[in-house]
Amino acid sequence: MKTPRQQEQGYSLVEMLVVLAILVMTLAAVFPVSQKSAEAQRLEAITRSLSALIQRTRSSAMTSNKSQRLIYDRAMRMWRSDASATAIELPPNVSIDLRTAASANTNETVIFQFFPDGGSTGGKITLSVSSTSRSIDINWLTGSVALTSADAAP
Repeated sequence: MKTPRQQEQGYSLVEMLVVLAILVMTLAAVFPVSQKSAEAQRLEAITRSLSALIQRTRSSAMTSNKSQRLIYDRAMRMWRSDASATAIELPPNVSIDLRTAASANTNETVIFQFFPDGGSTGGKITLSVSSTSRSIDINWLTGSVALTSADAAP
């Protein structure tokens, strides 16, 4: 006859499989959430970098007393400014919607102009990845920059 101590050595195969199945389901549920979160964080970083470049361009126009341009190259998917050597390239998975003065648009570029008095041509830049979007509003009268975020409807 076996003593109680001998009967309870280790785990059965069924118990091990149940624990393994629970771990797999947990990881499967967490991974897509963390992937989506990583995309949202990258989008937030790009939006903040672009916002800083816009503010730098506006400040340069005011301090130099000369108009400065922020230029988006559609073919290269790149932002650059007259006021800075910094360029911001958009990743392929980021979609962009631009709203600005029609006179500032060509097939190749979109230009936001900033004036010495602080004003600008104004507009809105919306960047999106999956169901997450971030917008940068540029006030035409004051040239001020405002960030907004909204998750797109699924």
